[in-house]
Amino acid sequence: MVARFVLDEMQGFADSPDEQRRRRAQRGFETLEVLEREGVTRVFTLEDEVIEFDAVDAKLVALARRLQLRLLTNDGPSPRNAELQGVPTCNLRRLAQELAPAVVPATSCASR
Repeated sequence: MVARFVLDEMQGFADSPDEQRRRRAQRGFETLEVLEREGVTRVFTLEDEVIEFDAVDAKLVALARRLQLRLLTNDGPSPRNAELQGVPTCNLRRLAQELAPAVVPATSCASR
C-alpha cells in the first residue's frame, strides 16, 4: 500500500529543479511500476489522509499505527522513529546491506 500523500510528495520531487531529487523520484515511480507489472503482490494506493500532521513521515507513522501495518521504507531515521511509537518497520536499505555478500579482498601471490 502506498499512501496518496507519499505519491504527491514524490511528484513534487519529480518536478523539482534539483536533479538528484528528480532522479530519486523517478526511480521510486519506476519501482512502483515494476512492482505493479511484475510483482507477485498487488500495489494499492491509500486515499486516507492524516490531517493532524503536516510532515509526510509523521503522517506515515500515524497511518501505519491506525491501520496496524508494518512500515516499509528505505529512509534512514524513519524506522527508528516509527519503532519508538510502536510501529513495526522494515528498512529496505538495512536489509539489502545485511543480505549483500561480504567482499573479501583478493590476496595476491608473490612470485618467487
